[in-house]
Amino acid sequence: MRYYNLSVILVCLFLVYGCSAGAGKKGIATADAEWIKETNFKQDFVNDLGAKIENIKGNQTLMKYVLDAVEAGEMPAYDYDTQETLNAAQIKQVFYPVDTVITYDYDSGIESGEEAVQGELNRSAVNRFRVKQEWYFDKETMRLESRVKGLAPLETIYNEDETERGDLPLFWVLFE
Repeated sequence: MRYYNLSVILVCLFLVYGCSAGAGKKGIATADAEWIKETNFKQDFVNDLGAKIENIKGNQTLMKYVLDAVEAGEMPAYDYDTQETLNAAQIKQVFYPVDTVITYDYDSGIESGEEAVQGELNRSAVNRFRVKQEWYFDKETMRLESRVKGLAPLETIYNEDETERGDLPLFWVLFE
């Protein structure tokens, strides 16, 4: 009976230690995962539910934080299609795009040439993210885990009659 109690105590200690040893683990490297699936979806922050972040340079929206950090050069941005790093001139083109417009002679109404016009990003129309997320199964902990790999701010483009035309991805912010 005495040895039985001792063995029960040892088994309990082993189980408690085994469970607590894995509790602080943040997850495995996805290269070691048994199963991995990448997803890509849109997240809308129009209603501001869950869009506020506290204690990151004050209370501001996630979108404002990302746009301000990229514009200031504090956070690297990547091309949406090629995922190559954008340089300062390319980032400036995202926030202050230069467009050419056709000019007309005021008196005759005839086309007289083209003129470069500097615009500005319509930040109020940037209210969605394209989210790149990775799901993986950790066989060691027997858990399905996920992590966000990147965010792409999306500018909503409107038709002349104010109907929504679609979303224009600005860049990727990657977390790898």
